[in-house]
Amino acid sequence: MNPKPPLKAGYLGKVNSHYNSLRLGMQSQEMTLQPLEYSLADIRGIQTHGAIGKFKNKLDRICQQLLGAKGDAFLSRMKQYLAEYDPDVIIACWGTNIISDAIAIKKYSPRTKILLNVLCCPMGLSFIPVELQNLHMRFGARYFDGFIYSSHVMQKYFEKNIIRGRLKPAVIIPPVLSKKEFPDHHLPVCSNFPNIVFLGRPDWWDGQRTDNISKQLDDLASVGVHVYYAGQVDQQKQALSHRHIYSSMELRKLAVFATQFDASLIMYNLDACKRDDRFKVTIPDRLIASVAFGLPIAIPKKGYDACKEFLRQYEAVIEFDSFEELKAQLSDREKVEALKARARENSTLYSVEAYTHQWMDFLATYS
Repeated sequence: MNPKPPLKAGYLGKVNSHYNSLRLGMQSQEMTLQPLEYSLADIRGIQTHGAIGKFKNKLDRICQQLLGAKGDAFLSRMKQYLAEYDPDVIIACWGTNIISDAIAIKKYSPRTKILLNVLCCPMGLSFIPVELQNLHMRFGARYFDGFIYSSHVMQKYFEKNIIRGRLKPAVIIPPVLSKKEFPDHHLPVCSNFPNIVFLGRPDWWDGQRTDNISKQLDDLASVGVHVYYAGQVDQQKQALSHRHIYSSMELRKLAVFATQFDASLIMYNLDACKRDDRFKVTIPDRLIASVAFGLPIAIPKKGYDACKEFLRQYEAVIEFDSFEELKAQLSDREKVEALKARARENSTLYSVEAYTHQWMDFLATYS
C-alpha cells in the first residue's frame, strides 16, 4: 500500500510572522505551506489622485469584497497557483481583507477548501465600525469551509456575532512562534531596575488611536519604572531618566535583546475606544513574541480576556490595577527572578511545534 503523500497547504494573506512560524512548524512534519499573495497588495499599489480617485478606489474595493477579487494580477496569480501547486486546503489569514480573495477562489474552483484562521476580528473601535465589520464577516463566512480560532474567547464571540447557528468544523489553536525563533541565549539582567519592555508598534501615529500609549509609558516612568520601547530617539523623552528608546530590530535579534528585562507590558490605550471588542478577543503579536522570548507578562487586571486565557499555562503573569502596584511587584527582585525562571521554562509550551499534530489532524480532514 502506497503511503499517503505529504499534505500540501496553501496560505492566503499577508506573508508575515504568522506565516513564517506556521511554515517552520509544518516543515517539521514534512508538510508544505505555500503562500498566495492576497489582492490587497495589488490594490495598495495603485496610485490614486485626488478625492475622486480615492473614492473610486474605495468603491471598487467594496464591490470586490462583496463580489470577489477581480484584479487581473491577482486572478492570474490565483489560477497559476491552483494549477501548479494544487493545495489540499488553503489557510486564510486573518480578517475581512481576504474575503474578496476567498470569493474569487470559490467561484473559480468550488472544490478548493478554504479555512479562515480567525486571529483578529473585529478591528473597529466604535459601534458602527464594529457592527459593519461583523456584518461583513457574517456575509463572508459562507465562503469558508471551517474555522481555526485563536482562543475559546474568540470562538464564543465569533459564533455569537458572526456564525449565529451556522456552525462549521472548527478547532482552537493559539497563534505562537516556532522554537526556531526563540532566543538562542540570554543577556545579563538589565542594570536599571525595576524595568519593563514594551514590544508594541513604535509607529503609534500610523496605527489606531489605541496603539498610542505614550502617556501611559510616561506615567509608568514617573513612578520609577524604567521603560524600554522601540522608536525614533526623541531627545525630550530621552531626557526622562526612566524612559529609554531602542532602535527597532528584526525578530531574532529582538528575541535575545528582550531577555534582559523584568517583564513585558501588554497594554492598549482603551480610553481611546468606545467598543473594546477587539481587545477582549485578540491575542496580539506583542504577547505572542513576549511569551516566546520567555518574559513575565505585565497586564492590567481588567479586560484582555483572550490574552489571559492564552496565559493560563504560562504561570508568569503580573496583573495590576495601577502603575504603583506594578512597580511594587517589579521591585520584589526575588519574585521577578522566580517569574523569569518560570517563564523561560513554560515558554516551551507555546511553540508552533507543540501544536503541529493538532494542525495536521484538522487539515487532514480536508485533504
